[in-house]
Amino acid sequence: MRGRFTIVPRAAAAGAGGVVLAAALLLAAGPTASAAPASTGSGAPTATSSGSPNPWTAKSGLPPAAAKRLQAAIDTQLAAHGGTQISPYEVAYHGGDVVMVFANPVTGALPTSDADRAETRQPPTGAGRPGAAAVSPLTTSYRYGCPYTSTTGWTCFYQNIDFNHNSCSGSGSCGDGGRMLEFATCGRQDLSTYGFSEQTTSWVNNTSSYVTVYDVNNSLLWSEPPGNASSYVGSADNDKADNFWLIC
Repeated sequence: MRGRFTIVPRAAAAGAGGVVLAAALLLAAGPTASAAPASTGSGAPTATSSGSPNPWTAKSGLPPAAAKRLQAAIDTQLAAHGGTQISPYEVAYHGGDVVMVFANPVTGALPTSDADRAETRQPPTGAGRPGAAAVSPLTTSYRYGCPYTSTTGWTCFYQNIDFNHNSCSGSGSCGDGGRMLEFATCGRQDLSTYGFSEQTTSWVNNTSSYVTVYDVNNSLLWSEPPGNASSYVGSADNDKADNFWLIC
């Protein structure tokens, strides 16, 4: 069903009979309504009570100051563009069909462990991706932080050059470290919906389909062949992507 995704705990992946929790239950059991933003019916976060620590900051495993910086960036995303926080580093839209991933603010790297990423959600339910089986943490792989499985691939847009890898420059204090926006639904997508218009500098296409990317005037910027990647879109196209088509 569109708008729903499941989270499989790592313990459940190790043996049969594990409990599969709906993402809503995970959010209720982890970040409580008084401690972390909760989504309204419109997708916008609701107000939270002050004085309570946000459970996501503890789950990140980061030093306290870095964890707060990370959560502050996520809170800004939730306040401006809605969504549901599904891990210490991720905000999901449309039941996991679209996910914003935030980099580690200490290393600048995108997280790629199932402790930090909720890639155990079911595959996207958008048109053109029917019939895929549930994704196990053991079957999710990452290419420059962009996920794929044996049945499902994502196309990913990065805020910085080299798939955000050099956004930190080894300083140990990387701000928000750069964001990545991933999609696995066919058709047209507006990056502005997620606060990512005119911010793409590199990309990965882990799908089996072509992606064509356009600027705000709907002029073609570039095409992404299946299974390809670009560490830099070039000075002429940098920070100009506004929408794209995943053709499948």
